[in-house]
Amino acid sequence: MLDTQINYKTWNLGGYEVEADAAAARDMVARILGLRLNFERPREITGQRSEGADQAVADAVKAANALMLGRHNLASSVLSTVHVAKA
Repeated sequence: MLDTQINYKTWNLGGYEVEADAAAARDMVARILGLRLNFERPREITGQRSEGADQAVADAVKAANALMLGRHNLASSVLSTVHVAKA
């Protein structure tokens, strides 16, 4: 089983017969979070995987996007309250 952590919550991404497929599943989430990738370009998962693995990855991607959107919104609200003086 492949697990990844998003905002202190562990997400199970399913089981993969081929190690490269597990790495590609992790990359789908890591790419959104700005983490180190296993592959430079997105890689299609083609091998056998556990039942529900595709949905597990989709749910983790959704959570990663929500986390990053929240961080963006927080950063935007902080920036909107900061006044920058020009030199």
